[in-house]
Amino acid sequence: MPTLGSISAALDPTAPAPYKQGREYVQRVVLTLTDNYVAGGIVVNLMGLNTPGSNPPFSWSFLEQAGDTYHYVPGATRALGKVTCFTGATEHTDDAVFADATVQAEFRYLPL
Repeated sequence: MPTLGSISAALDPTAPAPYKQGREYVQRVVLTLTDNYVAGGIVVNLMGLNTPGSNPPFSWSFLEQAGDTYHYVPGATRALGKVTCFTGATEHTDDAVFADATVQAEFRYLPL
């Protein structure tokens, strides 16, 4: 039986450490997608990655996307956001297999 998808987040070792730009905090991460996709998105916890606060990001971008397109859906806190995955305009279905992909993303936060 396939397992539910999971995404782990870690700071991007090729990018600067999280930094403050004006009032915003900028953080680059590597998201590692494993197991199988869950329609509606997979929860990703962005807490504990050296950016103060727990507020969700107000802006994000996925870097170097090839093939599939990823989107972030903010949750009530940084620990509850979801990543969705599309091929063209069609969302992946339950149990669609990730190719153990890694995706670079940049998130921006405002301090609370």
